[in-house]
Amino acid sequence: MLKVGIFTKKYFTLIFTIAFLLLSMCFFRMDSASAASIDSFKGKLKVPSPAPISQQYSSKHKGIDYAGQLGSPIYAAYGGKVVNAGDSNENGRGYGNWVVIDHSGIYTIYGHMRKDGILVKVGQYVKKGDLIAKVGNEGDSTGPHLHFSLSSTYPKFTYQDPNLFFERAGSVPSDPEKPYVAKGKITEPAGFNVRNAPKTTATRIGGVYKDNVVDIVAKNSEWYKIKFGKGYGYIMAVKGGLQVMSSTPAPPSNSDKPYVAKGKVTEPAGFNVRSAPQTTAIRIGGVYKGNIVDITAKNGDWYKIKFGKGYGYIMAVKSGLQILSSETTKPSNNSAFEEALAYVLGMEGGWSDHSSDRGGQTNMGVTQPSYDKYRNWKKLSKRNVKYITKAEAKELYYQFFWKEIKGDRYERPLAIVMFDTAVYVGPYGSTTPYRGGSIKFLQQTLGLYGDGSWGAKTETAFTNLPRTKHYSSALKILDLRKQHHYEDVRRNPSQKAFLEGWLNRTDNLTKYIKKNYGQ
Repeated sequence: MLKVGIFTKKYFTLIFTIAFLLLSMCFFRMDSASAASIDSFKGKLKVPSPAPISQQYSSKHKGIDYAGQLGSPIYAAYGGKVVNAGDSNENGRGYGNWVVIDHSGIYTIYGHMRKDGILVKVGQYVKKGDLIAKVGNEGDSTGPHLHFSLSSTYPKFTYQDPNLFFERAGSVPSDPEKPYVAKGKITEPAGFNVRNAPKTTATRIGGVYKDNVVDIVAKNSEWYKIKFGKGYGYIMAVKGGLQVMSSTPAPPSNSDKPYVAKGKVTEPAGFNVRSAPQTTAIRIGGVYKGNIVDITAKNGDWYKIKFGKGYGYIMAVKSGLQILSSETTKPSNNSAFEEALAYVLGMEGGWSDHSSDRGGQTNMGVTQPSYDKYRNWKKLSKRNVKYITKAEAKELYYQFFWKEIKGDRYERPLAIVMFDTAVYVGPYGSTTPYRGGSIKFLQQTLGLYGDGSWGAKTETAFTNLPRTKHYSSALKILDLRKQHHYEDVRRNPSQKAFLEGWLNRTDNLTKYIKKNYGQ
């Protein structure tokens, strides 16, 4: 009996050891499979938004931004399980409202949606291409867009470049399209395949045949983009099998004429927004009935508008765009801008280069970086700010300060204070507590969180502010300026030499506003 017991004990010990080794091998193999599975997703993800890309993935920007309009669709890049949907507070407020999907190997993250724009719930399974959300402007956002990220881990993220995982047809083209308007006749006896992207591996969507006449709208290296059916397609015509019958180059970029206005879309069907002032240019989105647009220029029948984080063109020739207000880039002599500019120039003086001034060289209040930006905008070579002219300073201040703070929307006392504050501490500000800015201070007077970004909440709060309150808001901003000056010196003792001058300038502006506009 004793020998049997010993044998039984050894037998079970052997079985336990073998089972432990097998389990260990399984775990190691699972880990190995998990790591390998990341690469298995490459070339399989769907682009989550049809909107144009406004910012690409980089070492400092861990995702891709798609500049869609508020409410435009967001699609699941791949099938999986929703593991988060709502407020992103667990990983910081940057994403605002978000959706996170687990694809059993990678995670896709969709950010900045409004709360009512999230269309899925935690635990829900979605398929590739399912509508999961709508574009919003929440969190750390400067305008409506989708921020799309991809991570190999969750909840702590290990970000990956999404471009490496998109389907071939959805990846970023290495050679961007260039507008090319022409008629072409197919002379190749066998015709050409029409594909949905400028790649031989892209999906074939049809064909064009000998003697067909096609409308060409763009070129991409060896590929021609043509109108095809109700959309567009690409043909590769490198063997002389396409006879270009007529061609029209894209209009020169300098054909835009400055035209500053607000416009309200009244056309029931809205308007397509295109990348250039041509009906054949690429559609980058749309504006719809009731939308208010910021017009920056005109080009024939086309209006150039702010769109997403950039610009687009709409053709509004059927009275479908109501101009609410308009002006040339040179305001009238009696405008609020003229008064505000005169006050600022009276305070700023001429050229200076103080060794402790963080702005470096300035002239008439304009810093060298601001002057460089202006000269670049005018397509001129760089020049030392010491030689800036009064005409240049006026146009610079109007373009990059007055317009940025929406100066024409305020009663005069608030307009003057907002402009002087923008020149003095910047137009925007940021979420950093001690970083001041004109819009940030205004947000604080409206009872909002000051982040310097004029989004939907700021727009609503300002619209609801009675114009009779603009005077008191101006004085509140001046009080915030003084607090900012003291805090700035506390954090940066090297700036103490400027404190008295800062406070005097703010006090002088307070006296000016009370004297001329006191209620």
